[in-house]
Amino acid sequence: MLKSLRRRCRGKRAMRGFTLIELMVVVAIIALLLCMLSFWYLSYVRRARLIKATNQVATAGKAWCAANPDSLNAAMGPGVIQPSPINLGDFSNTLTPSDILELEKHLGVVLPKVDPFGRSIEYLASDPVPPYPAGPLPNQLMIRSRNANGLFDPPYSWRTLFPSTNPVPDVVWVNCDWVQLPF
Repeated sequence: MLKSLRRRCRGKRAMRGFTLIELMVVVAIIALLLCMLSFWYLSYVRRARLIKATNQVATAGKAWCAANPDSLNAAMGPGVIQPSPINLGDFSNTLTPSDILELEKHLGVVLPKVDPFGRSIEYLASDPVPPYPAGPLPNQLMIRSRNANGLFDPPYSWRTLFPSTNPVPDVVWVNCDWVQLPF
């Protein structure tokens, strides 16, 4: 009896390696972990890009407010929630690259032209930008970065954080105050 037990143990030791089922289970577990990690990583990257886009728009907007104190009066002061929706007709002048260069000369800063997603940031003004240094700046300025689907999603209302049509709205700054934020 002892001899037969020894033979069985030796036989099991002689078998080396893993069965096909064991290998498939390990590969499936690794694939599942990679899927979960990639989802978390991509959501982290997207969130970081949204924060960077928000910071870019805020930097440009604050430079505008510093150079154009009259825009504070148009916004009724920063932080004041405004009841009426924004009329995009008030911002009839989409600034061209040469207009943005003139605006940079007026403000003394380099304005972002592309958001972290690789899409252009749009500048809209109530009046044309005069050549530097002549003339006053436009009375109102809207700076906006497209939402997650790459399109603009108006209408905009003051302090709309999550419009019902899109869970990740545009990043919009008008006259020294936020209009829409993605978080």
